[in-house]
Amino acid sequence: MAYIGKQPSAGDFTVLDSLTASATATYTLQKNSVNFVPGSANQLIVSLNGVIQEPGTSFILNGSSLVFSSALTSADSIDFILALGGVGNFNTPSDDSITTAKIATDAVTSAKIADDAITSALIDDNAVVTAAINGNAVTAAKFNADVISGQTELAAEPADTDEFLVSDAGVLKRIDYSLIKGGGVVLQANSAFKATKSTTSSTSDVLVTGLEVSLTPAATSSKVLIMADLGGTSTSLQNRQQFFSFYRDIGSAGYAAVGIGTGSTRNFGFGFNFGSISSPQDNYHPVSGQFLDSPNTTSLVTYQVRARIFQHPDLSGSPVGAVNGRASDSSFGPSSSITILEIGA
Repeated sequence: MAYIGKQPSAGDFTVLDSLTASATATYTLQKNSVNFVPGSANQLIVSLNGVIQEPGTSFILNGSSLVFSSALTSADSIDFILALGGVGNFNTPSDDSITTAKIATDAVTSAKIADDAITSALIDDNAVVTAAINGNAVTAAKFNADVISGQTELAAEPADTDEFLVSDAGVLKRIDYSLIKGGGVVLQANSAFKATKSTTSSTSDVLVTGLEVSLTPAATSSKVLIMADLGGTSTSLQNRQQFFSFYRDIGSAGYAAVGIGTGSTRNFGFGFNFGSISSPQDNYHPVSGQFLDSPNTTSLVTYQVRARIFQHPDLSGSPVGAVNGRASDSSFGPSSSITILEIGA
């Protein structure tokens, strides 16, 4: 049914807030301290001094204002005011008036349920079964961070405390990576090859050009095995020596010798040659050496082979040391190399 003016709230029977009579004919209608506007005066039952008042004669409405036909006094008593909904209409049911029995089977569809209206507290335990979940409905975005989904790739070696799942006689258990990773595995290998001859007359360690190689360890616990093979070395004068050592640099912080002997004034690393004949430049000495280093870093590490000449103070002359050939000429041309292996702990 259509209405001219304000449509009444059907079926909602409400006792309005109490009013205290005073020397005025006009009073503001409120429900729970909020102004209340009835559809018409005929929807109100007004009791004044124990007598029900006639709408339109004893009082009229002006919005939310109730206006009596004459001013009251403080001796008068406005007993109650009851607002009635439209009889026979059911547009706005009263609070708590609709029970489960009043709702037809399948009447509440998904279109009638607001987003986020159903929370976990409203779902009975074991209410959601597998058959009720659509295929691909549960996505990775619905999982907590502690749920194992395999959605994130681990692009580096796991940390020792990272955990794996294993089945122990049918029981699913977790185990730290440190307990299963093993050790002694070659993680990476790099090498440098030297085909040309180089010489030096330096009495302090200098780089053997071309024998330099780098790697970045995967873990601070890794070790690095250094191996050098010098195909032919010689000195130009008799009774002079050429010493060889490994040097290491971590993150461009500067080179330092590794694997050096101690307890002497002539300490060196992995090998030397000695000119012991009258024509020492023809006396070839293949030299090789190894050292297992513990750099304790995941920064770039560079290793070098360095060499120096030693001449006893009682001797004179300017000896020259050679790698990959004779000190005096280039008649012979062996090769040399340095190889490094990262070994997992």
